[in-house]
Amino acid sequence: MNRIAKTPKLVISNVFQLDTLRLGAFFAGFGGVFRMVSCLLRHVRGEDCQLHAVPAGLGAGLAFFFFRDNTAALYAMWKTIQILYNMGVDKGHLPPFPGGSVFFHALATAILFHAAIIEPHNVRPSYWRFLTNISGHRINMMNRECLDVFGLDSSESLRIAQARLLKR
Repeated sequence: MNRIAKTPKLVISNVFQLDTLRLGAFFAGFGGVFRMVSCLLRHVRGEDCQLHAVPAGLGAGLAFFFFRDNTAALYAMWKTIQILYNMGVDKGHLPPFPGGSVFFHALATAILFHAAIIEPHNVRPSYWRFLTNISGHRINMMNRECLDVFGLDSSESLRIAQARLLKR
């Protein structure tokens, strides 16, 4: 805030950066396309139906072309799975179990751990730091050489990932 108070031109230059405009286009496109398709289907069919959300959501997903961010896409995917599970429980199609939200979070973290062990070079640095912290740095000490016989080159991938982290 002090930088902005000293140089107000930073606000204008930051607002018109390409990444900022792409983020705005993503949010506008995502919400706008969803509403447009939903309203169009309601108008054409003459009724409001929950199933209109499926093609509207698929169309809205095209907005990710404006802002290609894996974190946002993964978050949207996991929240969708969580919402679908909650809807299934509410309608009696799926059995409820306590801690369902915790389960989905644990499942997502398990997938990250799997990727960090098999293909550490493909894990983002922020995810790598997260996994390192929650594992007490044990993720770095795991023996990946036993996986190399399967052609995965996980031990070499670990060296690449660690070298990339050291550069930061």
